[in-house]
Amino acid sequence: MKIGSVPVWAACCLFFIAVPLAAQNASLTGTVKDPKDAAIAGVSLSLTNNQTGVALTTKSDSSGDYEFPFAKPGSYTLRAEQGGFKTFVQSNLTLAVAERTRVDPVMQIGDASTLLTVEGSATGVQTESSTLGEVVTKPQDCGDSAERPLFSRYRAADARHGRAQHE
Repeated sequence: MKIGSVPVWAACCLFFIAVPLAAQNASLTGTVKDPKDAAIAGVSLSLTNNQTGVALTTKSDSSGDYEFPFAKPGSYTLRAEQGGFKTFVQSNLTLAVAERTRVDPVMQIGDASTLLTVEGSATGVQTESSTLGEVVTKPQDCGDSAERPLFSRYRAADARHGRAQHE
């Protein structure tokens, strides 16, 4: 019995590969505004990874909104530029796995060659999504079997009961 066609199978394979990869990313979103809280369209934004130097770019839409949906977790610098406004720069911005961080740049009127640097980092409160993620910085001590991943628990139980380990 033949089910589907090659494009359907290819789409399914792509879906099952892309979904886990997307879960390993972070994202940054926000709205670019002027000092009077009006949205600014067409602002050029760049998000530069401080460790690798790799930069992602986008422009704000007609509502002043922007998004970097697939950034790798790490430390970044956000830069926003538009003629007639000072360049906005926020450094030491930390993006964590599966986290959607919000930064709303406020562009000050002035010469674009003047930098407006924001010190500090974005808020750690997750307001854009209910998705939770965790950055693992070192191996966890899994002495108690309840803390071990499920696969490890079964292997430990097999060893205690003299059963062969399956590789």
